[in-house]
Amino acid sequence: MRAGQLYIQIVDLPPYYGVVLTRVAYFGRFFGLFCLFVSGLYATGIDYQRFEVVLGISLLIAFTLAFTIPVNSQPPAERLVNGIGGADQILAAFFALELFSVLNFVLASTLKRSRNHLFMAAGLLLVVAGVDLLYFTASLAPAIAGAVLLAAGSFVFGNRTHEVYLWS
Repeated sequence: MRAGQLYIQIVDLPPYYGVVLTRVAYFGRFFGLFCLFVSGLYATGIDYQRFEVVLGISLLIAFTLAFTIPVNSQPPAERLVNGIGGADQILAAFFALELFSVLNFVLASTLKRSRNHLFMAAGLLLVVAGVDLLYFTASLAPAIAGAVLLAAGSFVFGNRTHEVYLWS
């Protein structure tokens, strides 16, 4: 989405397109965090009779949040994402969802006496730290660190999830 913002500025398209890209970026961020939170709930042992309903509700909430937040139509600054209204509250919501997602896996580790879930929590912590660095910074060094954390966390989380649930 950030590359799209840069393209919009270079080609001098109307600011409406930047607003749409910002909303799409926030939709993806919300939906991704909701999915991580739901996966943590599943790891703790909460059983869903109809997983598609939980996924659909997460999708609907993410869509509603992303497309109702006020977005500044001025060209974006250094982060290449338009400013939004209530940014502090949304940032707090992001961090709360990330924290509870990681804590769900820590709780699953305690409840199931499984070191794999603890490694999954650590991997997820690396993932969210990497995504936050990539999403909220515009400098090269934090972006590289974010990419490394995201890759390492994804590897750890994916391997341990595979080991726990034995995907074929």
